[in-house]
Amino acid sequence: MPRPVITMLDEFERVFDEFFNDLLINRWRRGTEGVFGAPARVTDLPDRYEVRFAAKGVDPEKVDIEIDGQRLKVKIPLEPGEQITSSMGFIETIDGPNVTANWSNGTLIITLPKLKGRRIALKKS
Repeated sequence: MPRPVITMLDEFERVFDEFFNDLLINRWRRGTEGVFGAPARVTDLPDRYEVRFAAKGVDPEKVDIEIDGQRLKVKIPLEPGEQITSSMGFIETIDGPNVTANWSNGTLIITLPKLKGRRIALKKS
């Protein structure tokens, strides 16, 4: 699968979204840490990211995980019509079809493989 071309406008939109999500919106959601337990713990490994959410008392069957390019969004329903959303962006593009998620003792563990670039050989004409 070819790696998507990222333009300066795409990069600006990503940084702009992260600014508002991280600095403004997440401050309004401070009361939601009880459901997630604590802020997500992200580990950046050479070939993948690992994200861990503590979410005790949550039905794992109802957790919704979305990947879009460099963004991860986790949605947890609370009551009918209400949900908590946590989203984060990554520097590397995520290999969406190979993302895995596991539930263990009240912890959601999401493994996000990094999309590998490919070398292109130059041909003489």
